[in-house]
Amino acid sequence: MSEFQPPLALEAAGIKHPAQLVRQALSSLLKPEGGTVSAGGLAVSAHVAPNMSVNVNGGAPPAGEAWVPGSTSPDVQGLYFVWNDGVVNKAIGASNEANPRVDTVVAHVKDSQYTGAEDEWEIEVLAGAPEAGATLENLKGAAALPDSCLVLAYVLVPAKATKIEAADIKNVATSFALEASLTLPSVGSPAEKKVIESGEELEPSASHATIVNALIFLKDRKAQQWRAEVDGVDVDISTIGETPGGAFVTHAMKFVVPAGKKYRIYKVGETNATIEVNYQQLL
Repeated sequence: MSEFQPPLALEAAGIKHPAQLVRQALSSLLKPEGGTVSAGGLAVSAHVAPNMSVNVNGGAPPAGEAWVPGSTSPDVQGLYFVWNDGVVNKAIGASNEANPRVDTVVAHVKDSQYTGAEDEWEIEVLAGAPEAGATLENLKGAAALPDSCLVLAYVLVPAKATKIEAADIKNVATSFALEASLTLPSVGSPAEKKVIESGEELEPSASHATIVNALIFLKDRKAQQWRAEVDGVDVDISTIGETPGGAFVTHAMKFVVPAGKKYRIYKVGETNATIEVNYQQLL
């Protein structure tokens, strides 16, 4: 074994970073089971006019986005990011005359670097085996899962069924989560959010007398317009990410507030600016 080259991310022209390394970097931040980016982002539903098919949700991000765990070589493969940009209709096989069947809807990534010859992802319906007494609770006869897939939903195909209805579908995909070490409990009350005035003096809550690596989410057009001051002295703010949202951008910024010190956040050149903030603490 030796140093895996090149490290992520070198600037030199011509440097190629293996996809596996990029997935590993992203996977270090996320829980390995993956999940959808938004709740219901790949939700499965009955066709508008119920028949032997189901619809899988998709659309403009974050709808249709998900992280799929690579499980052919789980120690090194990491998570794959997929996007379904519109509603996809998937056929359900004919029902059994005597017994119900449980089918499984999955997002399946195929990577020839690890197995097979295909390099793509697909929403698939895995047909189960008809079983007496099969239900969406016991999943009797459900098909074995392929490597590198995310289970989206289970579909009950009743005996002699000619259509799939809403009651026959059980969505099970959950939203992805950060690794436990990156969980961000709120400072003060859970998900503390308020609107403050530029330059308003603030202080840590009684439950968090010391704010270490405070994470401040600012909703504004430009993060660089905002500054922080602790006990009357300007401090460095590290901008660690931003997410577009309509006319505004949510900026993740952090700085340190020692015990017993007050702080303020202000907008350069404006005394009457207001901003929505969300205080959280990195443990």
